[in-house]
Amino acid sequence: MTSGRVHRLDARTFGYSNKVNEAIDGPYSWLGSKHRILFHDPVSAMMLGQIMDPENGARGGLRHFVLDSAASANPDLKAALEFIAATSSTSRKIRVVWERPKKYRVLRKIYY
Repeated sequence: MTSGRVHRLDARTFGYSNKVNEAIDGPYSWLGSKHRILFHDPVSAMMLGQIMDPENGARGGLRHFVLDSAASANPDLKAALEFIAATSSTSRKIRVVWERPKKYRVLRKIYY
């Protein structure tokens, strides 16, 4: 199962609302890791996506289903997706600390 960070990056990259991902993963709040028994099949994901985002929601729901299925079947793919999402410039989790010497900037540390 991929993280919300991967789904947010996918939504921004492919132009659908992140509300689609939030709706599909909504049952997580009361079902925990077993939330995939609801809305994690192609038809349900596309229908819920269409309700949440009439323009691109069906495509977003299908992408959500495919991402979760592929990442569950292939741990290496999941690790690669998580790395890309963590190091993308749109991620909120990366903080770069700059130290300013007199004449130039030096990259000091990168926190993930």
